[in-house]
Amino acid sequence: MIGIVSTGVAFHHAGLDSSDRHTIETSFLNGQINVICCTSTLAVGVNLPCHLVVIKNTVSWQDGGCKEYADLEMMQMLGRAGRPQFDDSAIGVILTRKERVAHYEKLVSGSDPLESCLHLNLIDHLNAEIGLGTVTDVESAIRWLRGTFFFVRLQQNPTYYKLKEGGNRADEEELLRQICEKDLELLQENDLVTPEPPFKSTELGDAMARYYVKFETMKLFLSLPPEAKMSEILSVIAQADEFRDIRLKPGEKSLYKEINKANGIKFPIKTDINLSAHKITLLIQSELGAVELPSGEQFQKHRLSFQQDKSLVFSHINRIIRCIIDCQLAHGDSVSARHALELSRSLGAKAWDDSVLQLKQIDQIGIVAVRKFASAGITNMEQLEAAEPIRIETILSRNPPFGMKLLARVAEFPKPRVSLKELGKDIKPGKTAQVKFRADIGFVNEKPPLYFQKRQVYVCFLAEISDGRILDFRRFQ
Repeated sequence: MIGIVSTGVAFHHAGLDSSDRHTIETSFLNGQINVICCTSTLAVGVNLPCHLVVIKNTVSWQDGGCKEYADLEMMQMLGRAGRPQFDDSAIGVILTRKERVAHYEKLVSGSDPLESCLHLNLIDHLNAEIGLGTVTDVESAIRWLRGTFFFVRLQQNPTYYKLKEGGNRADEEELLRQICEKDLELLQENDLVTPEPPFKSTELGDAMARYYVKFETMKLFLSLPPEAKMSEILSVIAQADEFRDIRLKPGEKSLYKEINKANGIKFPIKTDINLSAHKITLLIQSELGAVELPSGEQFQKHRLSFQQDKSLVFSHINRIIRCIIDCQLAHGDSVSARHALELSRSLGAKAWDDSVLQLKQIDQIGIVAVRKFASAGITNMEQLEAAEPIRIETILSRNPPFGMKLLARVAEFPKPRVSLKELGKDIKPGKTAQVKFRADIGFVNEKPPLYFQKRQVYVCFLAEISDGRILDFRRFQ
């Protein structure tokens, strides 16, 4: 880098350290660098206008092969050309294959029409519309589909949607019927809607719509075995269709092999790490176990992409795990539901529930402070709350009143309580035993916490019996 920057040229990609990337961006804006050779990532999220943009090749490695950039991504990259504060014109150059020239000429001129992709994921929308009561049978599904942009484009560009040129109204009607019947059958086969019209959402279909979960992901959730272990639930989450854009990139395999060996990985991969799902599992566990990136240049160059991928995973994961919980509740499987609830609590705290890392939930307690507390024998919230301010300050090498302020924050941490009382029982030979209980739920806190760290506090109550059946479940605030 140092060798070429002196000539006014630099390169920019995700493997660079964030400070180096910032220096390059600032130097370009200041005119100290005239040319940047970069990957497509520079076109997203960075305001770096220039006079000339050259896109060399219009394909990238996606889903195990070379594929064309999406039109939106191409326009985003071309959009960097133009500096209103300096120029009244700009230049964009696209270097592509001869057979793609006409496509990009239409794209740039704005004459390439926008097409619908509703038919590619129609099943997700149909499930939601059934839940709303808009669609109750095939005929109402067709009527609903006729009011969409997809139907407008189907009439104007039938060949794009696999309909013969010059097709008549009957052809359109038949295509709509085939599409709706196929997707409705899939929803029925997977118990997401009722078997017969008028269709209504089942508990599983409601969960799919409530948490905006894709159909392919929902099928994975429904494949979980009875009494699923936490490791099996985590494995299914890692295969979710919501994460299909996260791939195990070239050069990352050695990084995730090292992460897999870390102590914070509760469920290490026991086979060769070669799948995207393996990577996602380790991304989740690295956050919950506070696993740091291994030292060494060959690992540190992946730091930015590692953080970006982890952020993407955690942006979806809370609704995904809540959907799994609701699915297991619908099945009446208390063991799977309990394991999913325990995993959900860990994901919400971004720390394994049964580890000292739970202390990270308190502001101003990072991984270094956690290690110091653990060395001093403080490994959970109860022990931290019972510690004297002066002891906390001694352990962390801080000055007063740090200990008092920290304990004030610990006092705000939600501490639920539950008590159970037997109200009566009726046990007679040859009859099912009946026992009545009363459960009282509240908080040990002096004042019931409505929010913690700007998130609303809610409680899940699960009552089960020894054979794995659910007696009662409630989620309330």
